[in-house]
Amino acid sequence: MTKNKFFLALIALILTCSSTPLLAQKCHLEIDEKDPFSGEYKRMYKHMFASVSPYTFWEIQFDQKGAAYSMTVGAYLKGRNFISVTEGTILYMKLEDNTVMEFKVDKEVPPVFTSTYGDKTKYDLKFNLTEDQMKKFAASPLSTLKVTIGKNEIYCPEIAGKAASKIMTGAACMLLKD
Repeated sequence: MTKNKFFLALIALILTCSSTPLLAQKCHLEIDEKDPFSGEYKRMYKHMFASVSPYTFWEIQFDQKGAAYSMTVGAYLKGRNFISVTEGTILYMKLEDNTVMEFKVDKEVPPVFTSTYGDKTKYDLKFNLTEDQMKKFAASPLSTLKVTIGKNEIYCPEIAGKAASKIMTGAACMLLKD
């Protein structure tokens, strides 16, 4: 019995010590720079994914400048939509651990028309994040998004496994310190 406990403790120690290097190897940040004068980090991670029903594209971007974190959620809706996202609109994000995060739009977001992936309307919703919120994104995969545009609730139900895992890994990469 003692050998089993020792063996399990040894495995736990090895996994704990190796988890940070393993995670670091999986980090693929678009920007990962350290200012040589101030020592502040500038990092950016972006991931785009599709929702089958309703057919929409979503893009999540995490940014870090120094100790400040922010997130931009880009919603690409099919067709041309002339309605702005109003100030005070709430973006709901649910994680697989059932944590629901709410982010309030602090100023009106107008539609931007794009022909990326067909005729689409894009909304870039920007939010400041705390380090604790980044830690939540790094601890559990994102499962669902919801935002109201005009009178329509736009959902991104059940984000595919790989996309959810990539977003979680990207958030964890943003938190890595040298």
